[in-house]
Amino acid sequence: MIGWEFPPFMSGGLATHCFYLTRELSKLGVEIDFFMPRTREPVSVSWMNVIQVDFSSFSEFGAAAVFGGESEFREFGPYRDFCRKELKAVRLEKGVVSPSGVDEAMVSPAGLGFFEAVNKYNSLCAKLVALYHCRRKYDLVHCHDWITFRAGEAVALECGVPWVATVHSTEYDRTGNLWPFEWILGIERRGVRAADLVLAVSNRTAEQLVERFGADRRRLRVFYNAIDVAPFANKAFRREDFGFPADSKIVLYNARLSVQKGPEVFLRAAARVLEKEPRARFVVSGSGDLLPRLTELAVDLGIAGKVRFVGFTPFCDIPVLYAVSDVYVLPSVSEPFGITVLEAMASGTPVIVSKTSGVSEVVKNCLTVDFWDVDGIASRVLGVLKYAVLKQVLGEGGREEARGLSWDKTASDVKWFYGQAIAGLGGEVVG
Repeated sequence: MIGWEFPPFMSGGLATHCFYLTRELSKLGVEIDFFMPRTREPVSVSWMNVIQVDFSSFSEFGAAAVFGGESEFREFGPYRDFCRKELKAVRLEKGVVSPSGVDEAMVSPAGLGFFEAVNKYNSLCAKLVALYHCRRKYDLVHCHDWITFRAGEAVALECGVPWVATVHSTEYDRTGNLWPFEWILGIERRGVRAADLVLAVSNRTAEQLVERFGADRRRLRVFYNAIDVAPFANKAFRREDFGFPADSKIVLYNARLSVQKGPEVFLRAAARVLEKEPRARFVVSGSGDLLPRLTELAVDLGIAGKVRFVGFTPFCDIPVLYAVSDVYVLPSVSEPFGITVLEAMASGTPVIVSKTSGVSEVVKNCLTVDFWDVDGIASRVLGVLKYAVLKQVLGEGGREEARGLSWDKTASDVKWFYGQAIAGLGGEVVG
């Protein structure tokens, strides 16, 4: 499996998905090597081998060759020439290699420009997977989103294994359909056409892949994200501990601060809510390029004193956000799924979500609204804050519904899809 992030290093739902999916797949007997970029601290879990990728990752395949040795290459057959070349490239590119074979300047792609880092990662990852494949044959390679697609295609061609591509989001989604970057669209378009099997996280996403990317329905499957309810059960948190008065009514936004997720609409709805409920307070959790614009907007709207920007919330602290909140709002312009909705529901927190979200295909105990409808969002927030019965029904119904959306079921579906990919089977879209 090839990914770009994994808890605690994460920016959104993709990392959460990879964490729980791999955990449950391992329980079903699927052995996984998970490849990801090198991070500041090692990433390790008990159920699979996490392999962090940079130049130093090749050292175990013959680090002595950097200093002239050859013996460690012999067991790698046709790959020994590649291994020798890759390791020597470290010395040639940077001029020096530490005795351990680690190129200190390439420990993390963070020091590179984003697109350069993506290119470097895909190139190194494809070559490293091929080396691991030589040790013990892989049955297939599974890649997540465009950021890993080129590595997946290269591995499939080099190693002769099926390639499964999961689309969590497209460039149209991430830019709110306003200014998609053609370079990324090109990678996505090529990927969904080249993969042996394409997994989409909702019917909404699947239809987009067919209509806008030319995906073949016969090689397309739909499955839904899920939730582990355990971390969100029986959490308690006082508003005073969060820095708000005890009688506050807390409204939460927890997503990237990007056009896709609709944070500006959230703030404009907040201003409308405060006109009728002065006790309301608004928590904006997340990071992104819109932060300066959003803080200015809060000032312009006259609500800066009622809004708290808390930045990115770590994986382990997310349950606290929902525990302290009276209602969760996700007004996404285009949301392929929306794992955070399930997190809120598992916490018993009422949810308001845009109609343009994949999660609304599988949950009923939530309020839906058009993403652009500021008044509609505000009226629904006020309804939850004012009517205790509505809040209770949504909270209890959502919690019960979340319990039925387990990762073991999702993993079972994905394992079945793996079997189809290995067997080379086709079929219509499966929901």
